[in-house]
Amino acid sequence: MKVVNVTFDQIQAKLAEFKLYGVPYKIIKAPLVISLKTKNFTYKLSLIKDKVKSTDPRIISKEFKKKTKYHYIEGQYGYKYKIMKDKSKTRILWDYKTACGYSYANKHYAKTWLNCWSYDVNSAFSYAMLKPMPDTSKKPKYEDFVGPNEIGFYKTGEATTKIGDWADVVFPLMDSPFKQYVLEYYQKKESAFDKDVRQMWKDYLNIPTGCVQRHNIFLRNAIIHYSNEYIKKYIDENTIYCNVDCIVSLVPRPDIPTGDSIGSFKNEHNNDSFKFIDTGMYQWNDECHYKGIPSNTIIDIEHTENWFVTCLNNRLYDYDEKLGEFVKCQNVEENQ
Repeated sequence: MKVVNVTFDQIQAKLAEFKLYGVPYKIIKAPLVISLKTKNFTYKLSLIKDKVKSTDPRIISKEFKKKTKYHYIEGQYGYKYKIMKDKSKTRILWDYKTACGYSYANKHYAKTWLNCWSYDVNSAFSYAMLKPMPDTSKKPKYEDFVGPNEIGFYKTGEATTKIGDWADVVFPLMDSPFKQYVLEYYQKKESAFDKDVRQMWKDYLNIPTGCVQRHNIFLRNAIIHYSNEYIKKYIDENTIYCNVDCIVSLVPRPDIPTGDSIGSFKNEHNNDSFKFIDTGMYQWNDECHYKGIPSNTIIDIEHTENWFVTCLNNRLYDYDEKLGEFVKCQNVEENQ
């Protein structure tokens, strides 16, 4: 079943179309989303967001494959295609775990307001995609040592290019098949003046890292490995927080290369107020970031108890069962 995220106007039009032509449908209401479901499609309307992404991951995935012609290895290395219970999603399983982006938080400073500096990598995953990649079209070595111009992978998701390291499987390295694609779309992103257009090209750079996992787990894990190793180079005793593409420091870091080129850093914050609880839970001044919680529903990361009620009270849309129509909530109408 195909799932499509839609706007208020789009779901209204679909509902009117189904009524006109007698298409059977169901309305499924959840606290933060309403679904308009038919036999083959599910249209989802977010009740707390007034926009949907204009980019479709499937279109980007096809474009990425067409331009890079990277190697598919489906059917090998424990590859399994699993359909989830609701049949609207699928999952690819491998014998090798998916690598995770590196993150770190110095618990000594947790829940403490500090004046900090931050440095964000320009397109961290895209920069990693320029590095030499495993040539999975070649026969690998199993349970062996990594040699010159080789990369080894572990079933835990980690990778290594260090000569002499033992690994579960070892592939020869090759020039990255992603170079031309990455440089083309990075240039488009940097040249875009419109915010939405810039975000679109940013999606063309970011989404492929996830897409490639479905067809070649080793390419995905190599990208994450290079990204992790790159950020780790700049962690020092003054680093109190970091993730795969950002470092937060107690002091300025003139040693970190800044600029607009891919892989360089942008100095986003200078002596600004910063607080964190753990990785994925932090705020700069009153700008909150808390994994799993919409940022506009809390004003302090230490007080998240009412975020869900805030979401419900600030819903943009609803479905009126008596009218049989989608409606805008009163607070939306008052602002128009």
